[in-house]
Amino acid sequence: MEYSSRNPILNKQRKKLFVITLLVTTAYNLVISPLLHQANAQTFVDLNLNAVTSTLSASDAAIKAKEVEQAELQQQQAAEAEAAKPKRVIISSANRSVSAYNVGDVSQTDGDACTAANGENACEALKQGYSRCAANFVPFGTVLNVEGYGECLVTDRMNARYPTSVDIAMKKEDRAKAMQWGRRTVTVDIVKYQATETIADTAPAKVADKNSSS
Repeated sequence: MEYSSRNPILNKQRKKLFVITLLVTTAYNLVISPLLHQANAQTFVDLNLNAVTSTLSASDAAIKAKEVEQAELQQQQAAEAEAAKPKRVIISSANRSVSAYNVGDVSQTDGDACTAANGENACEALKQGYSRCAANFVPFGTVLNVEGYGECLVTDRMNARYPTSVDIAMKKEDRAKAMQWGRRTVTVDIVKYQATETIADTAPAKVADKNSSS
């Protein structure tokens, strides 16, 4: 050992090895180690991003599937509702004289000005948005479609002098509207609504007889 410690060549090699080791260690700590940490951190981030992306993709797919399912259900419900609607059937059509009168006006009606021949409160029915008319050639509850006006439910009768005419019921305050209509000859259809299984004489809600017990 005493010989080795005094050997100049050996001491010089040891110092050189020490310096190289010190330089390598320093380089590792200053350069390589941070790069490794950065690479590990980037890998961790990439893994997390991939996991989040996968989760979002699965969530988007589930949402899209739910939307498709909901759309298909709505289409099915719409088709079923359309199929359940009563079929409108025109029984007959004819050109008829059609006039208009104001329900509730004592100068235009007999007896109680608001009570129709079938016993209905016609003033209340019109107030609630239902369409009513008078005719002698069809039973109460018949739906008539008047050209230029629309559908109405027959709940009243006309004077016996008008066996084939129609009189449209209008609100008392719509006197100007009734006068504007006047009396005109137009096409009048007798309408029935055919249900999915049976023939129903009931009219749509807009003209339905609310006081009917059937």
